[in-house]
Amino acid sequence: MFQNKLYIGIASFFLLFGQSAFAADTASEARIKALEEKIEKLEKMLPQAIPTAIFGKWFYLFFALFVTVSVQIAGVYLVFATLVFPAVGVYYITLYKNKLLWGYLGSFLGLVGALLFALVFDLSSGPTIVWGIVIAMTAVFIGKSKSEKLEESKAFHS
Repeated sequence: MFQNKLYIGIASFFLLFGQSAFAADTASEARIKALEEKIEKLEKMLPQAIPTAIFGKWFYLFFALFVTVSVQIAGVYLVFATLVFPAVGVYYITLYKNKLLWGYLGSFLGLVGALLFALVFDLSSGPTIVWGIVIAMTAVFIGKSKSEKLEESKAFHS
């Protein structure tokens, strides 16, 4: 808890004094007041964030254990492909709130498609799954990016 308040204090110091040291006009003062309000909201939310902080410590412990075990079982490329590529594939999708769903869907389709491909063509499943997830998440990224551009252009022209 002390650590979180320390971070908020340091951030507020730089936000408040950093802004006011360079410009003292009314627009800067309005921005400073808005930042002060945001800092107050953060301080009010801090007691609610403590269980998340405690859970976060357990998360990192379990994450370290499970990644270590799964790398020994499945291999480095497969484990990190399943961790990294879904996140990268949906990172720039901005209009849709269900990024997690698209990440799961792309990963699942890439995994199943790659396993079927490896089965039919008698290939090693590990590298095939890595390529399947990469291709599926690239397709999700390109497809969602194009649909976002279409929605933006429709909104712009209407």
